[in-house]
Amino acid sequence: MTDSPSDTLSTHFDEPGTIPKPGPVGRAVRLGWGILLVAAVWNAVRYHFVFLDSDIPYWTTWIGIAIALMVTPYVVNIGWGRNWRSVPRLVVMLGIGAGVIASRLFLGAWWSEALGWAVLVWYVYTLGHLGISFLLAAVLATPGCEMRAIPHLWTTVTGRPTREHICPGHIARVDSWERARHAS
Repeated sequence: MTDSPSDTLSTHFDEPGTIPKPGPVGRAVRLGWGILLVAAVWNAVRYHFVFLDSDIPYWTTWIGIAIALMVTPYVVNIGWGRNWRSVPRLVVMLGIGAGVIASRLFLGAWWSEALGWAVLVWYVYTLGHLGISFLLAAVLATPGCEMRAIPHLWTTVTGRPTREHICPGHIARVDSWERARHAS
């Protein structure tokens, strides 16, 4: 088992029980991120017109889109147990790019309602899956990456073990720090 996060988007799954469960600090960090992301999804749904307006969305919307684009490979690869590296991000970028080109060619605008709907659905799925996973990981004390929280719930309910994955982000550092603090 490795305590440091992966440098790449490759997916290495560990056998069940090899990654320690997070402590209270790690669980609190996961809870905080879960609340923040679920709130972002709630606001995206509540204010969906920001995505659907025929003008290019507000710059603040682009910050959320950039974050969702950044985490897309992790949500897909780790959450679904795949190893597609950056392909999910590339697919989303090509889809958005094709939508922008189609909007410009057929409607004369850089943004369209159809493109807005497509981006909104992807945004809600990506950040929603991540947010719910963070909340579940906090409640269940999921070992390693929060994106394995839904499979961990499956293990809890069925008794069938699922693979674990070290967190590729900052939370692995929090967990390592917390374990080292309690070991000394």
